[in-house]
Amino acid sequence: METEKAIKGKYLKLHDDLTKAFYTKKRSKAGVTPQEQAAFDTTHAQIWIDQEAELRTGGYLPPPPPDYKALYAQAPTDKEKLVVIARSLGLE
Repeated sequence: METEKAIKGKYLKLHDDLTKAFYTKKRSKAGVTPQEQAAFDTTHAQIWIDQEAELRTGGYLPPPPPDYKALYAQAPTDKEKLVVIARSLGLE
């Protein structure tokens, strides 16, 4: 299993390589198209999403909190809805 430092280093390198390539092209005479800008934005965000997921899988980050809105919407009875509200407020 990779260390936390190795995981962060891997994604930082991906980020830096992507950013360098994008801004080099952006500063060139050709510039970037709106599609290239959108692809950069999407890829840039995905790098951090993937890093967070890998850090969670490796046990370096706690699991994300439950989606209480979804749990509330799925609760079939008023009593269960109140339990969801209590848990979301930390009142178990």
